[in-house]
Amino acid sequence: MRRSLFLTLLMVAACSEPKPESGAPAARRSSPPVGRDQAEQEAQLLGREIFGIMDRVMAYRSSHFNNLPNNLPAAGIDSLTRTTIRRLSASGGTPTVTIVFRQREGHALQGCSGTSRVLEDSMLNGGAFDVQCTTASGESKAFRVGG
Repeated sequence: MRRSLFLTLLMVAACSEPKPESGAPAARRSSPPVGRDQAEQEAQLLGREIFGIMDRVMAYRSSHFNNLPNNLPAAGIDSLTRTTIRRLSASGGTPTVTIVFRQREGHALQGCSGTSRVLEDSMLNGGAFDVQCTTASGESKAFRVGG
């Protein structure tokens, strides 16, 4: 648990933006990312959330005789947040976490999903792992998170 918390804090610190200089124009300071940059940022955000949830799902599995939770609330995880809907599914014993935005307007992605492989890939690739995301147009695309 401490390791997960440490990794989460490390990722948040690494992904925070530097403070703009006080002389920078206000419009440049507050302009939102667009296009590919926005999709990349949303994939990073959702990917980190998928990683954290998957870590907790697998911890549940290890402490419950190799049984996955039936749903996220059974594992003590909220399935709804202010901005997202989270889902857990399993196929052949492999859990998949899917997170979608509740309000699609203004987002480059509809949502992302990842299997338990995100944990393994993260350990093997220096923190980097892939998630599968659906763009606002409905196209499926892989994004690399972390690293």
